[in-house]
Amino acid sequence: MLREDELLPANSRPHDAAESRDSAHEELVTLLAAIPSEEYARWRANKLPTQEVTGKKLGKKELDALQKQAALYPTELIDALQWDTARWKKPGWSQPPGSRWVQYRRTRQEKVVGHLRTRDSHDGASSDLVLLALTTESGNTSSLPTIARTLPQAELIHRSLVSRADRGQGSPPVLTGRAADGTPLEGHRHTHILPVDLDSDGHLDHILLWAPMGFSREALAAIRRLRKTWTKGQSSDLHVALAGHGKRETLSESKDLQDLLAPASVWKSATPFVPPRFLKVRGKNTLEGQIRSELAARALPNSADEVEIYAKLVPDPSDLPSTQLPHFRHFVRRRTRGGVAPPQDTGFFVELRFKQPIPGPICLGYGAHFGIGRFHSSSNPKQP
Repeated sequence: MLREDELLPANSRPHDAAESRDSAHEELVTLLAAIPSEEYARWRANKLPTQEVTGKKLGKKELDALQKQAALYPTELIDALQWDTARWKKPGWSQPPGSRWVQYRRTRQEKVVGHLRTRDSHDGASSDLVLLALTTESGNTSSLPTIARTLPQAELIHRSLVSRADRGQGSPPVLTGRAADGTPLEGHRHTHILPVDLDSDGHLDHILLWAPMGFSREALAAIRRLRKTWTKGQSSDLHVALAGHGKRETLSESKDLQDLLAPASVWKSATPFVPPRFLKVRGKNTLEGQIRSELAARALPNSADEVEIYAKLVPDPSDLPSTQLPHFRHFVRRRTRGGVAPPQDTGFFVELRFKQPIPGPICLGYGAHFGIGRFHSSSNPKQP
């Protein structure tokens, strides 16, 4: 047992909405917790009225229907909390039965997500991935931006990062994508801003920053200074916290990030692929030709004997589950904050089948540095 002088001081406490918060030194952390067992019993009883509650005798048909409905409501709280995600999402619930969201105030620090570990290094370029967490003041996850707003949300993050990095000496090229003389960098090695939905509830809860060239110390300092952003339709800011940073090879071992980073042979569209040039019937600017050109520009296998390409027009990909259609159909596919519009505002669902496993992230086409044209490995069913 630890002696009292060995105990670490508490760095968190329950959040009181009536109490003012020191936003410079404190951050909100939202956690899922169990409700009291008595409260769960009352909730379940209200959902499943019995003959005694309704005051009328139920017929066989009504009793059979009630029995089927009862299967959706575990008898005991401990059973409800052990349901996996697929089971509690099937009835249409947004969180496990018997749970509630609670908020704590915590002294600002770098957080750990899953197996992701943060690391401080004197060499900023040792990190080519940074993960940011998004939360709301209320802790209501439905107030986070939807995945359809991937592109505009990435643009807002980019603008904030550049403004925090520019302190009279210009912003780091890894963030702007331009050299000191304004010349665009080549090779897609600067920052990709990839909003992601790690809990698969249809809302963006994290931002993955990926820079193959590595983040400079100035860039990492600017990222740490980013504390808030906003989203369309919300009056209050979104809180931004650094969840971790490191090398892609190391962070790909994180369970939360495997479908984004770990090597895989099959990759599917998580966000629509938008062609960077006008589509042609023949030549190098056909849909397949542009995809192969994008792969080549990122030093990825691109010949016919290295990768097979399947593509369907959105919103009419007949072989896609119907639950994915609304997501792809309503995605914002056009930049509005200083970027040029796509040649054709058309999105495609694309599947890439490589002969050998390829590591992620894979981002192709128009808006690839802002989350459009992002792929996920098909081995993970979380992503759309």
